[in-house]
Amino acid sequence: MKKPRAKAAHIGPFANVAGYTGAARAPVVEDYSARTPHWAAPRLELLPPRWAARMVGEWRKHAQTLADRGATHGPADMWLSRRLSELEAGRRVGIAPSMGDSDLCKLARQEARDHGDMQASADGQYRQRWAHMPAEYLARCLAELKRRLSRTVMAGRGLLDLWPDGPTMTDAGRLARLRDEKFWRKVFRRVHARTVEVCAIGLGLVHARADCYVSAESRKVHAERQRANAAMLAHTLAVNDHGQEMTLAAVAEKSVANPVIRRGELMTRVAGFEACADALGHVKRWAVLTCPSRMHRFTHLDSGKVVENRKYDGTRPREAQQYLAAQWRRLCAHWEREGLRVYGFRTTEPHHDGTPHWNILCFFAPMTERVEMRKLCKVPTDAVPVFDDGLRRYFLENDSPDEKGARERRVKIKAIDGEKGSAAGYIAKYIAKGVDGFAMQYDLYGNPIVEATAAVVTWARVWGIRQFQQIGGPPVTVWRELRRLHPEHMEAEQTADNLRQATRAVNLQLVEPGERKALAWQRYTMAQGGPTCRRARQAVRLYRVEREAANSYGEPSPARVLGVQGLGSVSVPAPAHIAARGLGGHFRSPAQTVIESERAEWIVISKGGALDAVEAHCARLQGLIHAHDARAAQETAARLERLQQEREAASRLREALPPWTRVNNCTPTPTLDTLDRRHMDTGPRLFGVVNTHRRKLGRFFNWASPPTAVEV
Repeated sequence: MKKPRAKAAHIGPFANVAGYTGAARAPVVEDYSARTPHWAAPRLELLPPRWAARMVGEWRKHAQTLADRGATHGPADMWLSRRLSELEAGRRVGIAPSMGDSDLCKLARQEARDHGDMQASADGQYRQRWAHMPAEYLARCLAELKRRLSRTVMAGRGLLDLWPDGPTMTDAGRLARLRDEKFWRKVFRRVHARTVEVCAIGLGLVHARADCYVSAESRKVHAERQRANAAMLAHTLAVNDHGQEMTLAAVAEKSVANPVIRRGELMTRVAGFEACADALGHVKRWAVLTCPSRMHRFTHLDSGKVVENRKYDGTRPREAQQYLAAQWRRLCAHWEREGLRVYGFRTTEPHHDGTPHWNILCFFAPMTERVEMRKLCKVPTDAVPVFDDGLRRYFLENDSPDEKGARERRVKIKAIDGEKGSAAGYIAKYIAKGVDGFAMQYDLYGNPIVEATAAVVTWARVWGIRQFQQIGGPPVTVWRELRRLHPEHMEAEQTADNLRQATRAVNLQLVEPGERKALAWQRYTMAQGGPTCRRARQAVRLYRVEREAANSYGEPSPARVLGVQGLGSVSVPAPAHIAARGLGGHFRSPAQTVIESERAEWIVISKGGALDAVEAHCARLQGLIHAHDARAAQETAARLERLQQEREAASRLREALPPWTRVNNCTPTPTLDTLDRRHMDTGPRLFGVVNTHRRKLGRFFNWASPPTAVEV
């Protein structure tokens, strides 16, 4: 009687991913030694079971075909060896696709320890050797030495492209990151996720007839992490200085992290741009941009069959996205030289094999001014050919334009017909597919929309690809910050008109109930200067304050957003010397208004956290508030004292005025020309900028519910 085969003690290569809650029952341990060459069995056991089974099946198919011909299975062995070598070449620093999260954490801990030991050794050795140097110069030399050593080590391990680099990073901050286990943990998780996808694409597991858009392994890991994150958010409390308490899950539900809110905001912005185009008489254009054939792993035939692309050069989805972004930058520079300014939206989604393509919705003026004769004159030109020719020049003619099907598939341009549907209607399904699958049942390949949306979101996060991007127009960050202002600030005098208009536009549903939500983004855009206004000339911007505290790596922290600041004009009363001439009333004076948004200081604790910690945090926040108020009072007193001194100085100047005539110092009879000339108002109310700073009131106000849908 045969004994039953033993079950494996583990639950798959991704079982120890953080937050994994899968079933405890494990698959049967596969023995590949009896079905494959002896040299391949140890290498196959390191792969996920599904991958190894596929490779064994392919090898047996090749071997059987050769056996039927009476030949040996040597070519099949060579094929298997080449495939295994390709998978092993996709690994980096020993990161295998079968690794779990605990293995990655252990590897990150070792990497951080190695860099810390190397930097400490170099610091101790060369500090003694260069002890005669000045302290400041010695510190710079040691930092440069450790930087070069670290880059050399990372280059030897094939990690030089992961060198921490950012616009605000310092050399000391970069070296501190290399010693930090958290930094390497984040890096290795990203590398592992992309290694899994590279191997899956190389095995031919990602296409319309297998795993569409992204591999099943990546989807499984992403879903488990999403569930773990949701559980963490539900069991974590956030308490502010007003005594409000809510879970982080409730906070996320009210932000753009909620797919419903995210989709509603995106559609509001798209429809708002279309409303701007209708009001200004601009052209509406739709285009689909696809990568060259060499970047596609598979080809999807019209018959529905999927075949391998022999021209595939190994380009990964992220590299293909970088190619599209580089060509877009060149195209925008070309349009700028031609005098064409566009605005709209761009969506990115994958083909069935994971290669990205772009869908762009653009609006622009029907005529543009092309610079001729070495920038000596501008010639009006039809903008549509400039737009179309630019797309074909930089996305078709730049790379293999004569390959089969290139002109039909690489660049597709379409004029939007208002009788068939709105511009927002063209892009609505692409936004829904990349967010929550609203009002859809199946995707292009017949997959259920729930599964397709989950795969698209996983694909974007694995490869670090931005799904949606606004083209031109005002920033959405200011739009969101305007929703945090208290309405009492808008009722106050000396508030810049552009800031007042932008705030009323953002909260249109409260100011003018019943209006279409798309008009909110349209009016906000016009208050900012229009859809083609450059960012440097927009009227409303964020108000930021530099932080004194450094981050965990000793670098300056980014400026903190406290509110908004707007440029515009305010109505000021006429000075006395003008009112005396019968020209009284009010004048428009330039103004700059700063309004702090209603924000709170929060502390995050677990549900089992002690109440004393919350009370201590609230007490500390109250102390900070009192200190802030005291500092503000001191600044106000100093400002008033400075103004008083300026007035006294002006009075002394008036007393020392020269005589009216060269004859004597007698004061002449007042006339309209000389009426109170010594007391003419030449202050900032008429000739200068009216600066106003309004601090937050400490009271929250719900302007309107978040956008959930939009009429298109």
